[in-house]
Amino acid sequence: MQYIIIWVLGFLKKRMNMNKDKGISVLMPTYNQATFIRRAIISLMNQTYKQWELIIINDGSTDQTHYYIADFLSDSRINYIEIDKNKGLGYALNLGLESAKYNYIAYLPSDDYYLKDHLQLMISKIEEYEDTILVFSGLNFDNSDTMGGCFPFMNSTCSLRKGYCLQLVQTLHRKTEDRWLERDEWVTEDLFAMYWHKLAKRGGFVPAKSIS
Repeated sequence: MQYIIIWVLGFLKKRMNMNKDKGISVLMPTYNQATFIRRAIISLMNQTYKQWELIIINDGSTDQTHYYIADFLSDSRINYIEIDKNKGLGYALNLGLESAKYNYIAYLPSDDYYLKDHLQLMISKIEEYEDTILVFSGLNFDNSDTMGGCFPFMNSTCSLRKGYCLQLVQTLHRKTEDRWLERDEWVTEDLFAMYWHKLAKRGGFVPAKSIS
């Protein structure tokens, strides 16, 4: 009987710790995007899913980003990391991963934004199957020719944008020990080479089939 009680107590403690860690850590790398960053943060604060934290990684911005977001930093859900000198996307995201407390990771670059149900749709999809490591939404994008006039031509896709790999804002994945490739290792803008290929070895990538 004593062993059964100990096992039950251990099981309950494990479940409590799992529930405590369940949520979404949203990483926001930013570099000289003071004009857009408030829109991004507000879109996160308006989410229907509420169990999130935001980790802003200021990668050496010179445009007074900190001044523009100072009023948000009193929110206990928001953590702010400032790097003295620009070190690149991979370095910034790895700092965010090291700080993340929740079991799911999402990304919100400071010039992007979420629709209000984005996180709820994403976490519902990834929890459907245990072998899913990453889910991705569709997205709206500006497909205008910069020489063609001042009015943007907006387009959308429920999957991948043709000719592009998965964008940060589209994705949510389970937290792993994997880390992003950093600039001092190899200079590239290919997100698949920087990180996605590592997750692909761990499980399936599943489309959410919605634009959010």
